[in-house]
Amino acid sequence: MNFINFNKYKYKGGIDSIELHSIKGWIFSQNKIFNEVHIYCGKNLLVSCKINKRRKDIIKLFNTNQDCGFEIELKNNILKRLKNEKISVKVVDFDKLIKKNIYLISGRNKTQRILNEALRSQFLGSSGNIDGLMNDGLIHGWAKRNSHKKYLNIWVHCEKKSARILTEYKKRKDLPSKGIKDTSGFTINPNQLSNRFFNEELWFSFDRKGIFKLRQENKLILNQYKLEQTQSNNFLSIEKINEKLSMNNSDNSEFNKDKNIMSHDIKEIEKNLINFKLLLNKFENKIIKDKTKINFLIRFYRKFVLFKK
Repeated sequence: MNFINFNKYKYKGGIDSIELHSIKGWIFSQNKIFNEVHIYCGKNLLVSCKINKRRKDIIKLFNTNQDCGFEIELKNNILKRLKNEKISVKVVDFDKLIKKNIYLISGRNKTQRILNEALRSQFLGSSGNIDGLMNDGLIHGWAKRNSHKKYLNIWVHCEKKSARILTEYKKRKDLPSKGIKDTSGFTINPNQLSNRFFNEELWFSFDRKGIFKLRQENKLILNQYKLEQTQSNNFLSIEKINEKLSMNNSDNSEFNKDKNIMSHDIKEIEKNLINFKLLLNKFENKIIKDKTKINFLIRFYRKFVLFKK
């Protein structure tokens, strides 16, 4: 009778991240014993992938030439195959005789909870990115959900508060080159946020708890003053006008006198325009909030009132 030498099947590594659209990590073993990663629900295989991603950090760490990385793509059709059984992630050897559980490197004990939250989520398969606050005063990004036509809701979070925000989906010509539908782009008007979100670091997610975040390379902290200045950047700049006039007419005292009068008038106009812009923003915020309430009432009516009929 042949016995398996389990000491031979030792490995290092595990899961780096569990997201709605993928599970990533790395596995290093002597002589590259393991070559696949499987996800199971009970004994049923849900999805698998090869361990064949290049990881320069792991190559350097173990002084090896092995391709130790893996990435399992998650699609929302997995939801139909889930049962009320334990979800697990395992490394598998070439002969598929040995299957060993792997866990989050950042914390073994939280692996099961996050696996359940991700794979049983209605947002499974979703991914997105926050590009940042652009020159138009809007937050730009994209969000997609494979095999699903509905637009995704986005939540914004800071240390003190969370809120679902209205996103305006728009076409973006740069997305198809990344394998993303051009209709996945969106913008967010920061003016819909309450003051509690300003001067705080913000992050965005698909869920209310803020567990499943949109990728975000740079920190985003909104400053009310800078935001108002950005949104009013089409207004006349009195400083630039003064600078240009003084360069061309430094020796003309009469012109300088008229220039000062004109500068004062333009400054008053600029001030009034900014105040008017802020007033419009307040009206826009109220419209956004009212629209959110109306949409909620419509969904409530369709779900409960029409269903009872």
